[in-house]
Amino acid sequence: MAENTELQKTTREEIAKRRYTLTKVSQVIWLLLGALEVALGIRFLLKLLAANPEAGFAQFIYTLTAVFLVPFENLFENPAVEGAVFEISTLIAMLVYALLAWGTVRLIWIIFDISARPQS
Repeated sequence: MAENTELQKTTREEIAKRRYTLTKVSQVIWLLLGALEVALGIRFLLKLLAANPEAGFAQFIYTLTAVFLVPFENLFENPAVEGAVFEISTLIAMLVYALLAWGTVRLIWIIFDISARPQS
């Protein structure tokens, strides 16, 4: 009887450790997504407000976010008026990356969360 209680305690501790790790991994994914979304959002606003592309900050943001927008290039035509550009591709990228992060977090929990599995 004492062995069974000790086994249950060990199992609960292992589950708690696993859930803690999964929570931390999820938090890192959400943090990375948040940083990417902020950068893409700033890019969208800079383009929309016709910021000077020669300015150091604008160049930094455009360079930083360019690699993340490659899959969405030429997906839609971006309307422009007097230098202001409404980058639809940036908005689509923000949505797609958010969905990818959500799906990744859900998949990680489905695969690695042992507390939800039936006990044998």
